[in-house]
Amino acid sequence: MLSTHLEKYFNFKAFRPGQEEIVQAIIAGQDVIALMPTGGGKSLCYQLPALAEQKITLVISPLIALMKDQVDNLKARGLNAVLINSSLNLEEVKQAVKEIENKKILQSFTNKKLEVLKQNLNEVEQNNSEEQNNQKIVLSDAEKIYLVSVDEIVRCESNGNYTSFYLTENRTITISQSIKVFEQMLPTSIFYRVHRSHLMNLDFFEFLDKKDGGTIHLKDGSTLPIAIRRKDDLLEKLRNR
Repeated sequence: MLSTHLEKYFNFKAFRPGQEEIVQAIIAGQDVIALMPTGGGKSLCYQLPALAEQKITLVISPLIALMKDQVDNLKARGLNAVLINSSLNLEEVKQAVKEIENKKILQSFTNKKLEVLKQNLNEVEQNNSEEQNNQKIVLSDAEKIYLVSVDEIVRCESNGNYTSFYLTENRTITISQSIKVFEQMLPTSIFYRVHRSHLMNLDFFEFLDKKDGGTIHLKDGSTLPIAIRRKDDLLEKLRNR
């Protein structure tokens, strides 16, 4: 059976030294510590038992690049796998959990385990939201340096290589950097680029007027155009908040 899975999923006809003993011990439910050299085939030792038993396998790795490489390789072989690490934003983490919920990973992931995972995700989301609202960024113009909380930023507007920050209490700061820099800096769960020249704080959204191509109205009374191709994406982000 193991040899069949080895060839079917990994296109290997034989195990490397030590691999078969490790895999058999894992399948037998034993605790295993395996010390193997680089390139010795460690990943196969936990991937193959998962495939042989059709059970969910949680792999904890300290290397983000290695996680991505392994998941990409598994998907290239037609196998279902997801990863969750600090390189993902909150929406991508939620999508990974949704794949498990939709049983695209392994059928044996029980409802009880799934509920625990979803509960943990909700706690992370709540804590993440609180942390993002408390997040501060440094803005520097020709005369001053400002420390600004992200929840004070109503919107950003691009004017070539300059970006104007419109803050609460009718304050404005103009910085000599492009809006793309700040789009990458600000949390994507709160800010959304509705137009090539406009980045808005979703917490200040009031309503979308569909007339004349679409106009966004914010709670401070300002209005923004919205690119046609971004309407559906914006509505989806607002529904998920």
